[in-house]
Amino acid sequence: IINDRYDSFTPDSSIDARNYFFSPKIGFNTILIHTNNILSSIYLNVNRSIKSPTLDQLTDLKQLNFVAFIADDEGNFNMIPIRALPFSNSLLKPQKSLNYEIGSYYSHQITSNFISDLFISVYQTDIEDEIDFDLESFRYQNINNTRHRGIETSIKLNYLNRLYSF
Repeated sequence: IINDRYDSFTPDSSIDARNYFFSPKIGFNTILIHTNNILSSIYLNVNRSIKSPTLDQLTDLKQLNFVAFIADDEGNFNMIPIRALPFSNSLLKPQKSLNYEIGSYYSHQITSNFISDLFISVYQTDIEDEIDFDLESFRYQNINNTRHRGIETSIKLNYLNRLYSF
């Protein structure tokens, strides 16, 4: 359970935010093969998680100041200073996600000196109110719902418990 509280003391803001979130996780793991030379298992995880905005994302008052040169009717260029808004956004909401993952481990002792380990995982993460830097407004913003999917694999080789390759 996360209890996140933010009180703004900056002169131009009176934001008071509190976020409560319950993030359960459930997982299953079962061994498929267990012999003297082979160990194999499969697992499944489902969980909810939260990522609160950082203090910089909420309160950092740094901003971009730049100039533009605009030509007038006579062809002279006039310098116009432009002061952008700060990067921070005190109205950011925490991003919340629902995560699914299924994977398998496989370890095989090929000889007494040589062991191979294989791993594969497939995942999906559905995020609500993802926090990202918006290049259009040059500020941190909550973007709409996003989905991230992927496959992770690895192979590790072990020779004489001294030389590893992965």
